[in-house]
Amino acid sequence: KTFFELVTSIFGIENRIVFPWAFRNRKGQPGFLDIKEKITSRQQVIVGRITEIEPLLLKFHANPSSRRYDLMVLKIDSFIKLLVDHFLIIETSLEPMISKNFNSQTMKGIEARMVAAVLDLPKNGETFVCLVMAMTSPQRARFVNKYLNSIQYTEYKTVWRIAFDR
Repeated sequence: KTFFELVTSIFGIENRIVFPWAFRNRKGQPGFLDIKEKITSRQQVIVGRITEIEPLLLKFHANPSSRRYDLMVLKIDSFIKLLVDHFLIIETSLEPMISKNFNSQTMKGIEARMVAAVLDLPKNGETFVCLVMAMTSPQRARFVNKYLNSIQYTEYKTVWRIAFDR
């Protein structure tokens, strides 16, 4: 799975599952639509930047040059800043809003729907591995044991992680 596919998969899950759930019945509350608009417009900019970077990477690998390298570094640096800003918006705006307005039982339900959506994706194993890599070992073990059935667990241990490491 390319980074572009991973990012667009995650954004798709946010847009299909997380945002409708988080913003349902909240349209009249201050700030909710502003947060949603800020996040979705940032997603579009990020996807646009990725589509600029991928061809540069391919050209650089086919024919390395210092000019291509310098251009690639500038584009990637700009992209990383956008992506970090996107994560900060989610962390500082969306997460507190969700924590304030939803109980932990409701949040567990949405987490389960998100994991199910990831496991329904093509190349689901690679996406799942990317998601759990950011977790601590105990968090990852809990998450894997909670959401993967025995076949998926075996694939996670024997195929998905190995494919990701390549």
